[in-house]
Amino acid sequence: MKIEIFSKEFAKRKNILVEDYSEYGGLYYKVEPYKVINLEKRKIFIVGYVDYYVMDGKKIREDEIADKDFEILNGINPEQIDDYIEGTYIILIFENDTVTILLDKFAKQDVFYYNNDDGFVISDSLDIFANNNLLKDIDQESLLNFFISYGNYSPKRHTMYKDIRRIGHREYLKIENGKLNIKALKKEIYEIEEYDETKLNEYHSILSDSIEYRSTKTGINWIYLSSGWDSTAILGYLREMYEAKNVKAIIGKMVYSKRSGVINQFEIDRATEIAKYYGIELFEVPFDFTDNKSADYFESLDNVFKSNNIVSYNTYNFSKLADFINKNAGKEDKVFSGEISDGVHNFGFSQYATILNHPDLNFREYADKMSSYLFGPSFYKSVKEGYFQKDVVYNYLKSRYPENSFTERTTDDKIELNLEFLSSFFFSKARIPFYDNMSNGLIKESAKEIFNNLKKDYLLQYAKLLNENNIYSILINLYNSFHWQGSTIKAISKPLENYGKDIKLPFWDRYLQEYLQKMPENFGRGLDFNNTKYPLKWVLKNKINYPIHLQKGPHSYLYDVNPGFSHLSETINASNVKENFKSKLNDKNLEKFSNDLFDTEYLSKISNKYKESVELAGPELNDLSSLVLFNTLID
Repeated sequence: MKIEIFSKEFAKRKNILVEDYSEYGGLYYKVEPYKVINLEKRKIFIVGYVDYYVMDGKKIREDEIADKDFEILNGINPEQIDDYIEGTYIILIFENDTVTILLDKFAKQDVFYYNNDDGFVISDSLDIFANNNLLKDIDQESLLNFFISYGNYSPKRHTMYKDIRRIGHREYLKIENGKLNIKALKKEIYEIEEYDETKLNEYHSILSDSIEYRSTKTGINWIYLSSGWDSTAILGYLREMYEAKNVKAIIGKMVYSKRSGVINQFEIDRATEIAKYYGIELFEVPFDFTDNKSADYFESLDNVFKSNNIVSYNTYNFSKLADFINKNAGKEDKVFSGEISDGVHNFGFSQYATILNHPDLNFREYADKMSSYLFGPSFYKSVKEGYFQKDVVYNYLKSRYPENSFTERTTDDKIELNLEFLSSFFFSKARIPFYDNMSNGLIKESAKEIFNNLKKDYLLQYAKLLNENNIYSILINLYNSFHWQGSTIKAISKPLENYGKDIKLPFWDRYLQEYLQKMPENFGRGLDFNNTKYPLKWVLKNKINYPIHLQKGPHSYLYDVNPGFSHLSETINASNVKENFKSKLNDKNLEKFSNDLFDTEYLSKISNKYKESVELAGPELNDLSSLVLFNTLID
């Protein structure tokens, strides 16, 4: 916990002892800041991590900022302060008995709040809410999203609890006259532009800057290395900037069950060759779910889950990496990851994974491009004009699902059409336009109303704006309320934050994000012959020293050569953590599911099958996995 703020009314009714708190403007507060800026008119607390500052249009490294540079913040509108600071942070501005609480541009951090008749409380941890018995009823909208979306998470403004919310993307809190108000920031929507080769050179400059301004000149720059394009690109740029002794890498060796052994040997082998090419040390960290202590380690992470409203099997892996960093990295060292790149370049369709059951990786990459095309301006135009059902690509990808999996409604209501289009991207594991999430056997027909509330809450404002000129910008903006706030992303950052470090994500950079929101379809997102992640791969071939010849063969995991292989199945059905997972399945927690929305008999059935050591697969396995994680989070 770094932030606690609550009204005097709340303190009185909850009998909170306030001796350790400061007072300001009719509230109590406690802040453990990264930096305090005392200006003539206001006091600014920055809590979290700063990557760099932007002053008078110029970037200043975090360790080179001078006190006089902050004078520019004295008179500007508080809503604009995030224009001057890049990082993963929370900002509190104290001025004239008013407190303003803002997040960074992408709302990477979480600020939770309770705002009711008995007062309000705000914190970056759920602990104070738990200690005051506020984590009661489960929010059914959030629970619905938890089960239908990849990554098991609450959308950004939600938590798993009915009375506790989070500051959303492009939102802030303002406390004045003893009252807490939720305010909206202006949306930053860009239109697609024409790009040529000069824009490829610009991409190189932006990415190089994004990495350099997050790096350390005096310590070690560590990289969470996979064998993919994203993390190895960061490694390549770091080696352009620093000698080999200033760059190190770590990789996880995944052993989820004895029957399958090492499941990412392709990744390890290629990463080893790339590390050798650059002359850097590569450290291997075991992610061993067959270890006798693995269940205890999972159990030890429960408090991290509960305090941060996250839950993920990946938290085990990234906690192991964070443990290694804590033991081996110095105070000045920085830690990088290539996460976010998949979403912002090609909307997650870039792992040869759209179609697994074909041996040709070139065809599988083109299948990824086909999926990206379905969420681009060309296909969207066919949706808007009513002839999308004739599209050959759409019909081919759609044919891989049961016939009743899609709801293709034609309507003259443009906003309603846009809502359905965006919904099939964000509220879906299939992510094909007009995929019907209600086809999930777990969810009852009566859940439609709740589901519609979710769509209106998050998508309606963007559905009103959506057109073929801004489609990429709107999708990327919405990522900040969905997958990028999900458990799979938080699992990277939170374990490191427990050790006082943050993860550096160069692809979650304001300038790179703007570039990619404006990037046209023919830069690898459509049916053109440019590769997925076209600008990234172009700069690796043309601008830096990069071993393109090593990027061949299976991508990373056993499913690259065995389409039937499942990470989840090995974790749930065959690891040493299985008994721990069984113990999480508390039948009493099924009472927290609304019987009007969920088929709780079905959940009870798959739970009992698992307890009887029946090996589940397909939708049952996915739903069981979500059920295990839900019980872990709320118990």
